[in-house]
Amino acid sequence: MINLHGDIHQAYESSRTTLNSLRTNNYKFENIAYELYLAYEARAWYQTVISKNMSQAKNDFYNCSIAAIKETNSGKDVFEYRTLSALNAALSDNHKILKEYEKVEYQLRGGPNKGKTNKDLAGLGKSHVLIDTIIKTMNKDYSGLSKNIIIMESTFMTLKRNSVFENDFKFFKGLLAKDKDLIFESLNTMLTKEHKKRNRHCFYMKDIVSHPVIGYAKISWINDIEIEFDNKLIHNALLPINPNNSYLNEICKFEENGDEKND
Repeated sequence: MINLHGDIHQAYESSRTTLNSLRTNNYKFENIAYELYLAYEARAWYQTVISKNMSQAKNDFYNCSIAAIKETNSGKDVFEYRTLSALNAALSDNHKILKEYEKVEYQLRGGPNKGKTNKDLAGLGKSHVLIDTIIKTMNKDYSGLSKNIIIMESTFMTLKRNSVFENDFKFFKGLLAKDKDLIFESLNTMLTKEHKKRNRHCFYMKDIVSHPVIGYAKISWINDIEIEFDNKLIHNALLPINPNNSYLNEICKFEENGDEKND
């Protein structure tokens, strides 16, 4: 527990330093969007685990999600490699940001897929299909989910490197079928047998939360299937649907300051 608290305190203090620096120094907004994403994610988990302030945690998850969406305007193919980032939006309990994720469509500026959009690539079963499917589940788009499951089964899941997502795929199928047992089984496997493998690169998060299990569990609640886990890596207080009365968009200030300093 000491190490756990030490790691998350360190991440939180680092986020404070980052945000203070970005408020006072010159920058181009698109170059700091990812730093904002990481800083607000660290703040959100600190509020969840240490402060037990779920309202503030949800606001931080909200800002984390705004930063991720803004980053798609930077020319980076964000949805190719940050495939689980949409789960933070689900944890925010902010319906508007869920819909904003659904609208995201950007065009690749280079490489073999130049000219194609993230939605095009999701339809082709590229890695983008994973975050696209997550977005569909958190917006209760069952028609889109059904189509994506077919796409994943025929392309994405046939590649050996994607076998790590077998339980994610089972979760999606369970959600479409409203099969609570399959949902629990798939998530519990990720939480127990596969936790270390799935979370080994998560820095401080690997010791405080099982990712993506908590995000998927939240999506299950969004879809009216209420499940909880008796495990220290799942913070059940985040799971019930209980939006804040209001949310403060802090990212817009960084964007405005960046624009002003680069005019």
